[in-house]
Amino acid sequence: MAPVAGNLKPHGKYSYTGDMDKIGGLPVLMKMLLSAGLLHGDCMTCTGKTVAENLEEVPHGLPPDQDVILPLEEPLAPPGQHLLIMRGSLAPKSCVLKISGKNIQEFKGPAKVFDGEVAACE
Repeated sequence: MAPVAGNLKPHGKYSYTGDMDKIGGLPVLMKMLLSAGLLHGDCMTCTGKTVAENLEEVPHGLPPDQDVILPLEEPLAPPGQHLLIMRGSLAPKSCVLKISGKNIQEFKGPAKVFDGEVAACE
């Protein structure tokens, strides 16, 4: 399990992925997670290359003077204290539950379902 390293909405101060793209996008975060042993670099991707091969050209380390992605040593929240991956009748493959400020490992109750991230944020 990884800590919360992206300072992105809805819990962070930066807008979705637009601000993240300005600092190198998802590959920067993926390279950081790969270097920390939190991604399986040997997994094959749709490019015909592995995750590690796709990230070879991405620079190591985070860009300076930014706080869109935080170092794993100084995350917004430690693993398991901000987001919880759950499975159930509405999400048989999995879903993400934001649990900030709550100490729960199981949730039972009504659910709000949205057609995408923008609808959920509105």
